[in-house]
Amino acid sequence: MTKGLLRVLCVEDNLDDADLLKAHLERKDFDVHLHRVETEGEFVESLSSSLWDVILADFSLPQFSAARALEILRGAGNDLPFIVVSGTIGEERAIQMMKAGANDFVLKGDYKRLIPAINRELSEADNRRARREAERALARSEVSFRQLADSMPLLVWTLDKNGSMLFANARSFSYSGLSESEMFRRGWTAIFASPQTPSAIAALDESLRAGVEFSAEHLLKNKDGEARWFLTRMTPTLDSRHQVERWYATSTDIHEQKLAAEELRTAKIAAEQANEAKSQFLANMSHEIRTPLGAILGFADLMADPNQSLGDRLDCVATIRRNGQLLSKVINEILDISKVESDRFEIERVDFNPRELIADVSTLLGLSAQEKGLKLTVVCDESVPLIITSDPTRLRQILLNIVGNAIKFTEKGEISLSASAQNQGPRKTELSIAVQDTGMGLSPEQQARLFQAFVQGDASMTRKHGGTGLGLALSRKLAQALGGNVELVDSEVGKGSRFVCRLLADCPTTTDNAVSVDEIHGPRSVNKEPRVLEGKRLLLIEDAPDNRVLISRYLSRAGANVDTEENGLSGSDRAMKESYDVILMDIQMPVMDGFTAIKRLRDSGYSKPVVALTAHAMTGYRELCLKNGFTEHLSKPIHRSALIELISKF
Repeated sequence: MTKGLLRVLCVEDNLDDADLLKAHLERKDFDVHLHRVETEGEFVESLSSSLWDVILADFSLPQFSAARALEILRGAGNDLPFIVVSGTIGEERAIQMMKAGANDFVLKGDYKRLIPAINRELSEADNRRARREAERALARSEVSFRQLADSMPLLVWTLDKNGSMLFANARSFSYSGLSESEMFRRGWTAIFASPQTPSAIAALDESLRAGVEFSAEHLLKNKDGEARWFLTRMTPTLDSRHQVERWYATSTDIHEQKLAAEELRTAKIAAEQANEAKSQFLANMSHEIRTPLGAILGFADLMADPNQSLGDRLDCVATIRRNGQLLSKVINEILDISKVESDRFEIERVDFNPRELIADVSTLLGLSAQEKGLKLTVVCDESVPLIITSDPTRLRQILLNIVGNAIKFTEKGEISLSASAQNQGPRKTELSIAVQDTGMGLSPEQQARLFQAFVQGDASMTRKHGGTGLGLALSRKLAQALGGNVELVDSEVGKGSRFVCRLLADCPTTTDNAVSVDEIHGPRSVNKEPRVLEGKRLLLIEDAPDNRVLISRYLSRAGANVDTEENGLSGSDRAMKESYDVILMDIQMPVMDGFTAIKRLRDSGYSKPVVALTAHAMTGYRELCLKNGFTEHLSKPIHRSALIELISKF
């Protein structure tokens, strides 16, 4: 189409959106006359009083809709190009609009398809008008028809009453690569492409037999062997006896529209699957978080009962501590998987004894196995070095996940853990740890989704056994970060599963078998003197009353003199008026947050240590705190020993 005056009737209630449409069209060198309407009355009046090139319609307006506008337009027999431009239309509604007679649809904010769509539909409108003129002219001149058909961008055919080829336009020959003799001998169906051929030809045969219009979407092969989607319409003309005299057919290339529709369908399926996964994950998380939280709150209420004995209260404390640790594990798994997936995960490289680590895991989980009546065995091959360099914390986390799962999903029998190593070159070894159980096993379908985050074997597992569905996904990512992998080697329903964890580790140059545990890990921590903070004056700025009480007691019992404030404003005021050895400050607080308060202190020349206390445990948050002026950073929940050790350094 030659760019010039473009007369647009715009069904749109948002003036800004209408202006954006007009501006986009004008940037493409159109001289745009755009008239905006937003009610049915305005639409009908504008349609009857002016000539328009194209209608651009929002799908849903407060008083009107694109569907109603299309109904009015097509009901009047008007085939003016009608394009839906909307941000709310989905695939199903888009298909309904196209079936109702809309020519195309374009998403708001994604106007790269708008100009091609307008050009195409204006061209199509011209073609439709040309076809009507051609049909009128055909009665007067066959030559005029041929010239017109040859000039059209469509594939055009005429057939006799039995479906034999009478005419094909130049576009048909150029597209198919067939000569005139081949086309007339074989027929235009020779370029139909499988697998649509049988159904399309069957529908065509039925139309020829019944003498009714034929319309179908199908694939046609071009001269290069490429198959493209076309919409073919075939209409009969009748003689004076109302018998079929001739058929006129056109095939329109709709390949791009079909691909767009398929992309929409695929995106819809992906969105539904993502939404289902999200719903399952949220339900899982709700269960996994609320279960220990309920136990913590319930046993805290029991402790408040004055009739409780000391023994009962100690049992309550143990239960609260156990469920608190479980809740912390759930949260840590969520945080760990997010760190790994965002590539912000840090790996430690230290020397440690893998045999000792495996024994520790066995000891930690042995009681759980024993409580279920399961036998847990550990075999460490002589090939396993006494010292390797890797990340012991992450390896321990992997083994706790895999062995813990084996215990969880095994009702009777045993779990065996076997370790071996294979030399991989100078000072390199591949450590291989296999975990075999006699549990419920996994079906092929369950195995296929086993290492997906937030996914468990099936819903019954979730209800019976619990868990976040993150353990194996996280274990695999951790193992891959350590130069290895976690794999399901074998599994059979009702007989059990075998997992193998492999990692590539360095071997130190000196691997004396007599090396002591202290040489590997450093000296064992010893209990500090109970009042190691004697004489220190501290200011705690924390808005949560329970945290103020808890942290104050930790510090007071270590000998410190502790003052408290509940927001950054009052806390920074007090810090500048009084003398403190260390300030401990929460980040998220009312009135004034921690970042604003530390800036206020540093800008005023305050130079003493200020430690950030925050529930944010994501990688990089400590660096953010230090960058903003804090001296150090501690993540909540605050551990007493870590807190006292940090304060004692200042």
